[in-house]
Amino acid sequence: MECVQHVLQKLINKIVIMLSPRLTDCPECANIPSLLKKIDCKLAELGNNLYNNISYMLNKPVPADDITQLIGYRRILMYKLVNPSYVQDYSINMISSKVIRLTVGCVSKCNTPEPCIEEPCDITIVPNPITTTTSTSSTSTTTSTTTSSSSTSTSTSTTAVPTSTTTSTTNITTTTTTTSSSTSTSTSTTTAAPTTTTTTTAGSGVYAFEFYEPASTTALACSSSVLVFLWYSNVPTLTIGSPLYTSTALTTLVNGANRWYRDSVLNIVFQINAGYVVNQFNC
Repeated sequence: MECVQHVLQKLINKIVIMLSPRLTDCPECANIPSLLKKIDCKLAELGNNLYNNISYMLNKPVPADDITQLIGYRRILMYKLVNPSYVQDYSINMISSKVIRLTVGCVSKCNTPEPCIEEPCDITIVPNPITTTTSTSSTSTTTSTTTSSSSTSTSTSTTAVPTSTTTSTTNITTTTTTTSSSTSTSTSTTTAAPTTTTTTTAGSGVYAFEFYEPASTTALACSSSVLVFLWYSNVPTLTIGSPLYTSTALTTLVNGANRWYRDSVLNIVFQINAGYVVNQFNC
């Protein structure tokens, strides 16, 4: 019991000491807003020290007892600001001496992220510099070059030997070069593959076909190796029903005797009877 009384007595003495006046001449003692600004400034300074100590392992002073007292004084002053009768046994002058002692050395800093506590702050306002915008546009240059090789066509026709070969070869090369102001070059080249077409003809609308010696069966006809006949037709490809003539005049039909004849170009044998193809077989 005596221990509890001793602790309570120490707390009462501490409160009395806290509220005892220390200063005899204090022009700001009765100004609650000024005292609140001093408390806020000191709390911000101590909080900043604590942050730097944790973040950068510094050793700046952070007295916990002073922080506790400043928070208590701030609460009392906030209440007395709106209600002067709050804790009327203790005047503002009694509290201000302790606040000024605890906040000594805290100087407000202007032109920094911290708020300016003392007004006015001597800040020179510098006008924004004049901004000049320059726009430059450049035109792009496009160059296109197209090169095409000449086409060569060779045609040879002989009446005595009814064979005609037509060869057409075309090579086309196109090159396009585009250059812009951003130094970008694109080149495209297209080359067409040569095309060759061969057709056997014996005149306008007349086509010649060479046949090996005839046989009675397809097997024997496929093995024939001696050229015997040169016949003509008005169709470029022989099929069942195609006519065959003995000359380029296309007037006399051949007499195939219903035998098998192998074409000298295609590995196909045709059965010819009375001048017409009646059947065909692939060897």
